[in-house]
Amino acid sequence: MLLISILSVLACLSPQGGVVDTPFIQEYHEAHPVDQGPGSNDVRAIAVDKTGAVWAATGAGVYRMDKPHEKWIGPLEKDQAGPTYDITVDQAGTVWVGAWNGLYRFTSAGLERLPEITHPIAALGAGEEGVWALGGGRICRVHDGRCYFLRPPFSRQFRAVLPVGNDNFWIGTGMGLYSYRTRVEDGPHQDESELVSPDIHDLAFDADGRLWIGSFGGVTVYDDETRVASFTPGEGLPSIAVQCVALGPDDVMWVGTDSGVARYDGDDWSLRHSRRWLVSDDVRDIAFDVKGTAWIATSAGVSAIKRRTMTLAQKA
Repeated sequence: MLLISILSVLACLSPQGGVVDTPFIQEYHEAHPVDQGPGSNDVRAIAVDKTGAVWAATGAGVYRMDKPHEKWIGPLEKDQAGPTYDITVDQAGTVWVGAWNGLYRFTSAGLERLPEITHPIAALGAGEEGVWALGGGRICRVHDGRCYFLRPPFSRQFRAVLPVGNDNFWIGTGMGLYSYRTRVEDGPHQDESELVSPDIHDLAFDADGRLWIGSFGGVTVYDDETRVASFTPGEGLPSIAVQCVALGPDDVMWVGTDSGVARYDGDDWSLRHSRRWLVSDDVRDIAFDVKGTAWIATSAGVSAIKRRTMTLAQKA
């Protein structure tokens, strides 16, 4: 009540009194539970396509919410429904889904499964050379309608893949970080001098091209092959259980944990948690649309943290 009273007084002061009610950016939360049967709110991954539609990979299948973001639709047929694990959008705008029974892509006819892949797909990444699909102990690159398979001589507990270009990519696993460069496998980065923890869950590049490695233990930051920073609860994270990392608007890094979302602007951390900001603090994945809205996959559905311009008078 005191805050509202103060804002009201400030808002009522006229410009002649020396106070200008300058518009500012206000964040707010919208809840978007899927609520379409058991497992549907267990959201593991999220993506936004070029039309602005939001895609959610859940324990019950994949769902899509078209603009104006009012209703979830399940694109898979009932006989195809089942757990989905990851989702990505390639450079052409095609949506790809990693599921319990293979790899799907969305076409004008709906979601279709690639016949060459029948094993579960745990991690997806889209790059210049196509889409990388990891699962079943194999790595597949899909390019120009063809599948090219690799059998990596390292940990197959795949969690994340991040393409770099020229057939190079980083792989995050439950047993460390690996790089695949021009068909030469490097790794693992695994010990304490290299990583906060080898139990890796997600990978992302920041605005300076540095690699952020989210793990059960915190975040490790690499500049090329050199470890340059690390973040744990001692440096501002709300939890050691980092489950996703993403580069957001204004070059801010977002880190999803089991205790909410932490954001790092290069100097300071801020936290978004509780029902004020999230349908659940158990954050699994984050994606952004062209307006800067953060779409957040959680264990209880999808949250959207949006931004709008307002004045103190409007807020009061």
